[in-house]
Amino acid sequence: MKLEGGNVLGVGVDLTEIDRIRSAHQKHGKLFLDKIFTPAEQELCLAKANPYPSLAARFAAKEAVSKALGTGFNEKFGLKSVSVLAGPEGEPLLEKKSLSH
Repeated sequence: MKLEGGNVLGVGVDLTEIDRIRSAHQKHGKLFLDKIFTPAEQELCLAKANPYPSLAARFAAKEAVSKALGTGFNEKFGLKSVSVLAGPEGEPLLEKKSLSH
């Protein structure tokens, strides 16, 4: 993860099984989505015929960011503290929300 100015803060990697995201959504519905994903992320993913690969990729990216920061998820950095959107070419674009969400 690079900060403005080009300094590397840390590196984070994560994988998420698509079927786990699908199962959680089917079991808990919108409550699951609202707990983990921002409205903008939900809009991007749910517009697809099969939203689960995109939802899983965003969940994995959020986990990777928490690892790069070295914080994990806690009361100051939650799952919706970072929104994983799409850049102009479709590339992942991270948008930091707040540190207390």
